Amino acid sequence: MARRWSLVSWRLGLAASSAVLALTLSACDAGNAPEPKASPATVEQVADHKPEPKAPASVAQAAPTPTPIAAQQQPATSGSQATPQRIMPKKFEVATVEPPTFDAKRVNPNQLAHGVFTIKNNTSAPLEIDRIHITCNCTRAKARSEIVPPNGEAIVDVYIDLRGDVGPFEKQAHVYFKGFPNSPADMRLIGEFQFPIAADPARLRVDSRYKTGAVKLVSLDHPFKVLSVNGQPPRITQRVPEDGDQFMECTIVYDLRDLPQIPAALCIVTDHPDAEVLPLRILGALTAQHEREYVRRLQEIALSRRFLNLGVLEPGKPAHFDMTVFRKVENHGQPIEAFFGRSDLTANVTLLTEEDNASMFPKAQRIEFDVVSSITTPGEVFLTPIYMKFTPAAGGNPIVQRVWAAGIMAGEHVPTAEPLVAENGNIQ
Repeated sequence: MARRWSLVSWRLGLAASSAVLALTLSACDAGNAPEPKASPATVEQVADHKPEPKAPASVAQAAPTPTPIAAQQQPATSGSQATPQRIMPKKFEVATVEPPTFDAKRVNPNQLAHGVFTIKNNTSAPLEIDRIHITCNCTRAKARSEIVPPNGEAIVDVYIDLRGDVGPFEKQAHVYFKGFPNSPADMRLIGEFQFPIAADPARLRVDSRYKTGAVKLVSLDHPFKVLSVNGQPPRITQRVPEDGDQFMECTIVYDLRDLPQIPAALCIVTDHPDAEVLPLRILGALTAQHEREYVRRLQEIALSRRFLNLGVLEPGKPAHFDMTVFRKVENHGQPIEAFFGRSDLTANVTLLTEEDNASMFPKAQRIEFDVVSSITTPGEVFLTPIYMKFTPAAGGNPIVQRVWAAGIMAGEHVPTAEPLVAENGNIQ
């Protein structure tokens, strides 16, 4: 009896091994085996198709071969079964913007960047603009009409005030409509602030390890000559053309290792009539640590401009400038004082009427000031901060903000052996 049971067990084990081997070979070769052809299916058959009940877990099934994505997206051909595809409906937009992105191209850094957008009402009812949200205090947005007529249009002007700065910019504005809080009309303004002499890079990255570098200058109109870099004679490594006093493009190198403090900008002086002084902003931890106190104050008072290019100044002749001040604290409006880091530059401030504002600050006012220089050295280039002091009307501690200003005095510019050092001055 024991011998008979051993024979039966041996036969059952052999059969099971054969079944496992066959199943393994079947699963491995499933991807290479030709698939049976299916008859074409009609739309009604696809619609009435019901899923077949799943096979029990005990029944072994061959794993299907994954179909490539490209093959899944191919249209059904004759003789193959059509696969129904679910098409998601497109979200309805109550309003669209043309163009969604406005490219202002190259903008003079002494001017505002301006973009014009058209809002199109896609509904049969009028749309009332509730608010325009912007993400930066340098950006201003104004609708020419508060109502967008049914299936009509309205114009929105977007401005960027980064005067004095150079380099690419990208800002956004979002128009919200009453009754549609989750359907804003989005618009984007891009471009580049650049003088007739373009600098690459337009902003310099300097830290404790890298205080030297190179800048490529390219004229966009006529030849020029570099007179100084940071107050010293320029070091030019490449130029086009190679002969003559002037050139269309060149590469200069700078070295800030011997300076007691990294300046806020690298000032390049040229003989170009529309680009006498090119202040290239210096970014990095070494300059950011000196701005920490003023960045902290941005939650209370902010300015639309962080850098002023005063250009060429005549001694005793005022130069007119303006900016927008944003106030979060209600009583920090008047008076406003402005003073430079050096005593031979003065500024008289005039506070103008309140502006419409769409930023995080409830109050926005435009201020104008006249800068008067008593610098007597012809052609002297300078880099200095302007301190803006806001004293509460009801008393209390004033709040001070700071912007940087660069310029050059009229007359022949002569480089010096000493590098240009920014005067920080004392907060009065």
